[in-house]
Amino acid sequence: MQQLRNQPWQKPLARQLFLMNGITQKRVMILVTALILSVGMAGSALAFDHLEITVVNPHVVDGRPAVTVETNFSVNVRAVNSDGSTDVNANFIHAQLSSPDVAAVLPGSVYLVNGEYQFDALRFLADGQPVRLRVADADDGSVPAAEVEINCYNFVHHFDLSVPAGDKFVDQAINITLTARDSYGVAVLNFQDDVVLDALVGNFPTGATMTVNGVGFASGQITAAVTFWGTDPITSENELTVTNSVVYPGQSSAASGVGTITPLRPGALDGIVLLLPGETLTPGVSPGKSGTPSNQTSGQNFGSISVYATDQHWN
Repeated sequence: MQQLRNQPWQKPLARQLFLMNGITQKRVMILVTALILSVGMAGSALAFDHLEITVVNPHVVDGRPAVTVETNFSVNVRAVNSDGSTDVNANFIHAQLSSPDVAAVLPGSVYLVNGEYQFDALRFLADGQPVRLRVADADDGSVPAAEVEINCYNFVHHFDLSVPAGDKFVDQAINITLTARDSYGVAVLNFQDDVVLDALVGNFPTGATMTVNGVGFASGQITAAVTFWGTDPITSENELTVTNSVVYPGQSSAASGVGTITPLRPGALDGIVLLLPGETLTPGVSPGKSGTPSNQTSGQNFGSISVYATDQHWN
């Protein structure tokens, strides 16, 4: 085969530059210098700088992510470059979590994947505002640890209900304030569970129960507009029960609370309800009565017939 010793690309760079004219030499040197600078800048920008730990999808209370005792949450650990980007090559980091302030259930250590890792099913076993969650490199103590401060609250134990004073009427919205409290009577500031309302007498426009969306709770409290369809025909009052949708560890049943709505007046006269023996008036529940009339004998008198003048919801 023919030797290609005299081909320009086989000569050393200095030799090629010598053979070039002055203008060409300057252009090549500028390109080489720019290439060296760009490589150097890229290398420095992508250098691993520190670890970062954050709570996934946090509910923030008083400026910190908030969680509940004995309730699972997730955190993301990330290797961060000096420019704030993720160092996808930092898979040498052996991330290990620790809870220096309170007892906690934590997953085992894991090497980062593409520079980060999400730890799931963490939970604190005691409350604290704040408590720290720390991550460090299990293999290299020279890597600075990172931590995040978290507000951890006790779970709800019961609810308080606050009802406005004065006359209240069926079929008119009443603003009732619900407060979630822990076993010490302290408001659960991060509470956001859905709760279910149930009236002792009658239904709501939504049916037999009414669900309050937990997202509306702020600092453990929400004011809900509640419309009753029924009231007790003798006492002119109703009883409202609120029940949590979540049963927490150690609870035999969901947290609840009861409030009395009084006085709760019926609406304007709308109709007549006739009750035969065996039937019972059901204020606030269609068709206004329940039960089956007792059998009667033809030709014999029977009594215990009741007649009620009611509003549109059979009160």
